[in-house]
Amino acid sequence: MPRGNAPCRTDANQPAIVKALRQASYYVCLLHMVGGGFPDVLVVGKCGGVMLMEIKQPGETLNEREIIFHRMYPGRVSIAQTAEQAITIMRNFDEEALE
Repeated sequence: MPRGNAPCRTDANQPAIVKALRQASYYVCLLHMVGGGFPDVLVVGKCGGVMLMEIKQPGETLNEREIIFHRMYPGRVSIAQTAEQAITIMRNFDEEALE
């Protein structure tokens, strides 16, 4: 769902998180412009699995649209507030894929 005339906003920590994921050899596709509660980025794990990731500032919570999306989405979606947290999420995701 496009945002229409609403400005596309990224969290201030998004560039650092995206940079860290890419430096760790993850493929990252920016999706923050989709809107409608859709997560900020898509990350492809090293084993080929796909994780949607919502980026939030520390202490921030999901808004109503994001909560609905997280509840209804049948795939994997996570929330990261720091680069370290995002890397940990993806490493755990890759380990699960190997099991």
